[in-house]
Amino acid sequence: MNEIRVVTPKGKAKEIAKIALDMGIQEIGVSTVYVYGPDEEKEQLSMEVSVLQARQFMDALLTAPFFDINQYSVSSDQLMSIVSQMSAEKISWPLEVGAATILQDLWLQNHITISYMARAFISALLLSYALLEADLITLLAALLFTPFLSQVLAMSFGGLIQDWHLARQGLAALATSTGLTIIAGAVVAAVVGGQLQYDQFGTLISNFVISLIVGIAAGLDTADKSGRREFIAVAAAAQFASFPAWFGISLVLGFPDRATTMWRILTFFVNILTILVVSIGVYAALRYRPEVLKRYLQATSEKN
Repeated sequence: MNEIRVVTPKGKAKEIAKIALDMGIQEIGVSTVYVYGPDEEKEQLSMEVSVLQARQFMDALLTAPFFDINQYSVSSDQLMSIVSQMSAEKISWPLEVGAATILQDLWLQNHITISYMARAFISALLLSYALLEADLITLLAALLFTPFLSQVLAMSFGGLIQDWHLARQGLAALATSTGLTIIAGAVVAAVVGGQLQYDQFGTLISNFVISLIVGIAAGLDTADKSGRREFIAVAAAAQFASFPAWFGISLVLGFPDRATTMWRILTFFVNILTILVVSIGVYAALRYRPEVLKRYLQATSEKN
């Protein structure tokens, strides 16, 4: 459930309200606000809607011929409950989140900050130790906050909507996570020593099948307000993070035979490619289209 607010030039609220009314949104509030900066009066529309209505309205507004990002601003806030004429069954429908919401959520998860790198490195240290000792409890704990899934989703969604800046950012974040995981694996192996106890890396086929399932679930979950993304992220992290951690450990303790080494390296890239392609297909099936965000992305890229 969402509250949508649209700030428009004075006198333009009526055409925005018509878009909302035409798609079945029953109540739209309009007020006059004074906006500092441009120092002028504008009109603000507010409406409380389901997730699906929010996406439909945002798509219609962003592709409307009169919409100009320099004159209009739109925000969408999550609400815990709405008591209105619409039934609880309809107002709580969780699919499908708007393209702008997915775009900004993926950006939020892919900024390479100090905390991002610390989280990636610390989780990789735990993961590497778990692999060395075959400690499944520590392994699961590490996978809970290992950043890999949202990075691939940023690449797929960015590619689909032709936001190449987001796609490159996802690739950079994925490369950062991978590099830090390799380093962490080498550090743990150098400090702890011993032999690698964990050997459940699966086959190329089993990894492909799991990645296929994870890609479908992850793509659907991105568009679902009621999803449990953290559990899917654990499955995805197992497909990604264990391989660079193993590689880092092997740099210190030694690699297995040549065939095993090559297959594990290949499997890592197959997992990434599978989730990338499958999630693009899921986003396309959910009708996320480049034209919805085209003007927004063009306007904001010109200012950056």
